[in-house]
Amino acid sequence: MASANEFRSAPGAPAAKVLAVRELCKSYGKIVAVDRISFDVGRGEIVGLLGPNGAGKTTTINMILGVLEPDSGNIRIEELDIAANRSRALERTNFTAVYAPLPGLLASTVFGLSFFAYGLALVQFLLALFVFGIALGVFACAVVLRLGPAAEWFIWPIPALLSPFAGVFYPLSTLPKWMQLVSNLLPPAYVFEGPSRPKRGLG
Repeated sequence: MASANEFRSAPGAPAAKVLAVRELCKSYGKIVAVDRISFDVGRGEIVGLLGPNGAGKTTTINMILGVLEPDSGNIRIEELDIAANRSRALERTNFTAVYAPLPGLLASTVFGLSFFAYGLALVQFLLALFVFGIALGVFACAVVLRLGPAAEWFIWPIPALLSPFAGVFYPLSTLPKWMQLVSNLLPPAYVFEGPSRPKRGLG
Protein backbone atom coordinates (compact mmCIF):
# COMPACT_ATOMS: atom_id res chain seq x y z
CA MET A 1 0.00 0.00 0.00
CA ALA A 2 1.48 3.33 -0.99
CA SER A 3 1.50 5.85 1.85
CA ALA A 4 0.82 9.56 1.63
CA ASN A 5 4.16 10.76 0.36
CA GLU A 6 5.04 13.72 -1.79
CA PHE A 7 8.06 13.45 -4.04
CA ARG A 8 9.73 16.78 -4.78
CA SER A 9 12.13 17.79 -7.49
CA ALA A 10 15.81 18.25 -6.70
CA PRO A 11 16.86 21.81 -5.80
CA GLY A 12 17.54 24.10 -8.72
CA ALA A 13 15.65 25.95 -11.40
CA PRO A 14 12.04 24.70 -11.42
CA ALA A 15 11.27 22.53 -14.45
CA ALA A 16 8.02 22.75 -16.35
CA LYS A 17 5.64 20.12 -14.98
CA VAL A 18 4.74 17.41 -17.45
CA LEU A 19 2.96 15.36 -14.79
CA ALA A 20 1.27 16.41 -11.57
CA VAL A 21 -0.36 13.85 -9.27
CA ARG A 22 -2.32 15.03 -6.23
CA GLU A 23 -3.83 12.99 -3.38
CA LEU A 24 -4.35 9.92 -5.57
CA CYS A 25 -6.33 7.08 -3.96
CA LYS A 26 -7.41 3.65 -5.18
CA SER A 27 -8.98 0.77 -3.30
CA TYR A 28 -10.16 -2.71 -4.28
CA GLY A 29 -12.92 -3.45 -1.83
CA LYS A 30 -11.30 -3.22 1.61
CA ILE A 31 -7.77 -3.35 0.18
CA VAL A 32 -6.20 0.10 -0.13
CA ALA A 33 -3.74 -0.04 -3.03
CA VAL A 34 -2.83 3.66 -3.25
CA ASP A 35 -3.31 6.06 -0.35
CA ARG A 36 -3.15 9.81 -1.09
CA ILE A 37 0.07 9.79 -3.12
CA SER A 38 1.28 13.09 -4.63
CA PHE A 39 4.27 13.94 -6.81
CA ASP A 40 5.41 16.04 -9.76
CA VAL A 41 7.57 15.20 -12.75
CA GLY A 42 9.32 18.07 -14.50
CA ARG A 43 10.36 18.11 -18.14
CA GLY A 44 13.59 16.17 -18.53
CA GLU A 45 13.34 14.55 -15.10
CA ILE A 46 13.50 10.81 -14.45
CA VAL A 47 11.33 9.62 -11.55
CA GLY A 48 11.17 6.07 -10.24
CA LEU A 49 8.49 4.50 -8.05
CA LEU A 50 10.16 2.18 -5.54
CA GLY A 51 8.48 -0.33 -3.26
CA PRO A 52 7.82 -4.02 -2.65
CA ASN A 53 5.18 -6.05 -4.43
CA GLY A 54 1.76 -4.70 -3.57
CA ALA A 55 3.00 -1.20 -2.77
CA GLY A 56 0.77 0.31 -5.44
CA LYS A 57 3.35 1.13 -8.12
CA THR A 58 1.55 -0.53 -11.03
CA THR A 59 -1.83 0.74 -9.83
CA THR A 60 -0.45 4.29 -9.76
CA ILE A 61 0.97 3.96 -13.27
CA ASN A 62 -2.26 2.48 -14.59
CA MET A 63 -4.23 5.41 -13.17
CA ILE A 64 -1.83 7.87 -14.79
CA LEU A 65 -2.27 6.06 -18.11
CA GLY A 66 -6.06 6.11 -17.83
CA VAL A 67 -6.35 2.33 -17.57
CA LEU A 68 -7.80 2.56 -14.05
CA GLU A 69 -10.07 5.21 -12.63
CA PRO A 70 -8.89 6.60 -9.26
CA ASP A 71 -11.32 6.72 -6.35
CA SER A 72 -10.18 10.26 -5.64
CA GLY A 73 -7.38 12.63 -6.45
CA ASN A 74 -6.21 14.49 -9.51
CA ILE A 75 -3.86 13.71 -12.40
CA ARG A 76 -2.68 16.39 -14.80
CA ILE A 77 -0.53 15.72 -17.86
CA GLU A 78 0.94 18.94 -19.22
CA GLU A 79 -1.74 20.87 -17.31
CA LEU A 80 -4.54 18.73 -18.81
CA ASP A 81 -6.80 17.07 -16.24
CA ILE A 82 -7.00 13.43 -17.33
CA ALA A 83 -10.53 13.09 -15.92
CA ALA A 84 -11.85 15.95 -18.05
CA ASN A 85 -9.56 15.71 -21.09
CA ARG A 86 -8.61 12.04 -21.20
CA SER A 87 -7.89 11.71 -24.93
CA ARG A 88 -5.94 14.97 -25.19
CA ALA A 89 -3.90 14.20 -22.08
CA LEU A 90 -3.02 10.65 -23.12
CA GLU A 91 -1.95 11.84 -26.57
CA ARG A 92 0.98 13.42 -24.74
CA THR A 93 2.15 10.16 -23.14
CA ASN A 94 4.43 7.40 -24.31
CA PHE A 95 5.02 4.26 -22.31
CA THR A 96 5.83 0.57 -22.20
CA ALA A 97 2.82 -1.52 -21.21
CA VAL A 98 2.66 -2.63 -17.58
CA TYR A 99 -0.28 -4.95 -18.25
CA ALA A 100 -0.37 -8.11 -16.18
CA PRO A 101 -3.41 -10.43 -16.48
CA LEU A 102 -5.28 -11.16 -13.28
CA PRO A 103 -7.16 -14.47 -13.01
CA GLY A 104 -10.91 -13.94 -12.92
CA LEU A 105 -11.43 -15.90 -9.69
CA LEU A 106 -8.78 -13.89 -7.85
CA ALA A 107 -10.19 -10.62 -9.18
CA SER A 108 -13.67 -11.56 -8.00
CA THR A 109 -12.83 -12.92 -4.56
CA VAL A 110 -10.06 -10.51 -3.53
CA PHE A 111 -10.92 -7.28 -5.30
CA GLY A 112 -14.65 -7.69 -5.77
CA LEU A 113 -14.35 -7.28 -9.55
CA SER A 114 -16.52 -9.25 -11.95
CA PHE A 115 -17.19 -9.18 -15.68
CA PHE A 116 -20.77 -10.12 -14.91
CA ALA A 117 -21.31 -6.58 -13.64
CA TYR A 118 -21.71 -5.61 -17.30
CA GLY A 119 -24.86 -7.72 -17.60
CA LEU A 120 -26.14 -8.40 -21.10
CA ALA A 121 -23.42 -6.18 -22.56
CA LEU A 122 -21.01 -9.01 -21.76
CA VAL A 123 -22.81 -11.26 -24.26
CA GLN A 124 -22.04 -9.01 -27.21
CA PHE A 125 -18.43 -8.64 -26.11
CA LEU A 126 -17.95 -12.42 -25.91
CA LEU A 127 -19.83 -12.97 -29.17
CA ALA A 128 -17.61 -10.48 -30.99
CA LEU A 129 -14.49 -12.20 -29.68
CA PHE A 130 -15.86 -15.63 -30.61
CA VAL A 131 -16.75 -14.65 -34.17
CA PHE A 132 -13.44 -12.86 -34.69
CA GLY A 133 -11.56 -15.88 -33.33
CA ILE A 134 -13.42 -18.18 -35.73
CA ALA A 135 -12.68 -15.86 -38.66
CA LEU A 136 -9.01 -15.71 -37.71
CA GLY A 137 -8.90 -19.50 -37.42
CA VAL A 138 -10.48 -19.95 -40.85
CA PHE A 139 -7.96 -17.52 -42.34
CA ALA A 140 -5.09 -19.39 -40.68
CA CYS A 141 -6.32 -22.75 -41.99
CA ALA A 142 -6.73 -21.34 -45.49
CA VAL A 143 -3.18 -20.00 -45.52
CA VAL A 144 -1.71 -23.30 -44.29
CA LEU A 145 -3.77 -25.35 -46.75
CA ARG A 146 -2.78 -23.08 -49.61
CA LEU A 147 0.91 -22.62 -48.81
CA GLY A 148 1.67 -25.71 -46.74
CA PRO A 149 2.88 -26.28 -43.15
CA ALA A 150 5.85 -23.98 -43.69
CA ALA A 151 3.41 -21.05 -43.62
CA GLU A 152 2.71 -21.62 -39.92
CA TRP A 153 5.55 -19.23 -39.04
CA PHE A 154 3.39 -16.51 -40.60
CA ILE A 155 0.25 -17.50 -38.66
CA TRP A 156 1.49 -17.72 -35.08
CA PRO A 157 2.57 -14.07 -34.67
CA ILE A 158 -0.75 -12.66 -35.92
CA PRO A 159 -2.53 -12.50 -32.49
CA ALA A 160 0.49 -10.80 -30.93
CA LEU A 161 0.67 -8.31 -33.79
CA LEU A 162 -3.04 -7.51 -33.49
CA SER A 163 -3.02 -7.08 -29.69
CA PRO A 164 -1.77 -3.45 -29.63
CA PHE A 165 -4.40 -2.47 -32.20
CA ALA A 166 -7.17 -4.20 -30.21
CA GLY A 167 -6.64 -2.22 -27.01
CA VAL A 168 -5.53 -5.31 -25.09
CA PHE A 169 -2.77 -3.51 -23.20
CA TYR A 170 -3.82 0.16 -23.04
CA PRO A 171 -6.59 2.56 -24.14
CA LEU A 172 -6.95 3.13 -27.89
CA SER A 173 -6.83 6.88 -27.34
CA THR A 174 -3.13 6.55 -26.50
CA LEU A 175 -2.30 5.07 -29.92
CA PRO A 176 -1.08 7.11 -32.89
CA LYS A 177 -3.85 8.20 -35.26
CA TRP A 178 -2.93 5.67 -37.95
CA MET A 179 -3.12 2.83 -35.41
CA GLN A 180 -6.52 4.07 -34.22
CA LEU A 181 -7.78 3.88 -37.81
CA VAL A 182 -6.70 0.24 -37.98
CA SER A 183 -8.25 -0.41 -34.56
CA ASN A 184 -11.62 0.82 -35.81
CA LEU A 185 -11.64 -2.11 -38.24
CA LEU A 186 -11.02 -4.76 -35.57
CA PRO A 187 -13.99 -6.10 -33.52
CA PRO A 188 -11.77 -6.98 -30.51
CA ALA A 189 -10.90 -3.30 -30.16
CA TYR A 190 -14.52 -2.57 -29.24
CA VAL A 191 -14.50 -5.50 -26.82
CA PHE A 192 -11.43 -4.46 -24.84
CA GLU A 193 -12.19 -0.75 -25.00
CA GLY A 194 -15.91 -1.08 -24.30
CA PRO A 195 -15.82 -2.17 -20.62
CA SER A 196 -13.67 0.83 -19.71
CA ARG A 197 -16.20 3.35 -21.02
CA PRO A 198 -19.57 2.82 -19.26
CA LYS A 199 -18.15 3.72 -15.86
CA ARG A 200 -16.07 6.67 -17.05
CA GLY A 201 -18.46 7.92 -19.65
CA LEU A 202 -15.45 9.03 -21.69
CA GLY A 203 -14.31 8.30 -25.18
